[in-house]
Amino acid sequence: MAGTLEDFCGFCRASLKSGAPLAEVLPLMTGELGRLLENPNFISGAFKPDDDFSKKVLHHDQDTGFYVLAHVHQGPKEGPPHSHGASWAIYGTAKGLTGTNLDVEPRYRFSNKRDRIVEIA
Repeated sequence: MAGTLEDFCGFCRASLKSGAPLAEVLPLMTGELGRLLENPNFISGAFKPDDDFSKKVLHHDQDTGFYVLAHVHQGPKEGPPHSHGASWAIYGTAKGLTGTNLDVEPRYRFSNKRDRIVEIA
């Protein structure tokens, strides 16, 4: 269980190095992120009430290349849907709400055969 950032990062690193397909490990990592974001000690230690930054690196794993990034905004923000290219992302919200525009046609899908994202023709 991801009680600390270190626990979460260790779980993610072990999951990514396990050799299991991304389709299997990403949902597990998502669950662990949810548990981390429920930990008030993590939230109070990582974020301060006056924080306002578009991106802060909380962790970068040199072996697997994954990052844990934080985005903190004071007040509402909007941005257009965008692509992360050939990479993947897991999102979680610690406080407040995060919405998505569901009216956008998907351009990419996860390919179960090759563990990668492919563009929809």
